[in-house]
Amino acid sequence: MATGEHPYSVADRPIEVENLINNFPAPSLQGSPLVSPELANFVSRCLKKEPEERSLARELAFDPFVQQIHNFSDEQHVAWLREYTQRKEQLRQMNMNTQIQ
Repeated sequence: MATGEHPYSVADRPIEVENLINNFPAPSLQGSPLVSPELANFVSRCLKKEPEERSLARELAFDPFVQQIHNFSDEQHVAWLREYTQRKEQLRQMNMNTQIQ
């Protein structure tokens, strides 16, 4: 969803999504030009399938992505949210145009 797309191309077929979730590696944002490396790493830490490999909430609180956001002023938060909202809408439009073609 961070890229404006569902992480699985078969999102409209729940049984197939369940199969992908259960039998394949978690989706990754690593290397995506649409998100920062910090966000990609944060999401990766959250999506580890094995609970013992997944970061705890108290560990995630100190993740560089969270710390970056935590240190923002109110104005920076507003600007970040505006940029995110605009980018999300652009991606949604791009995805709609791609699906139409």
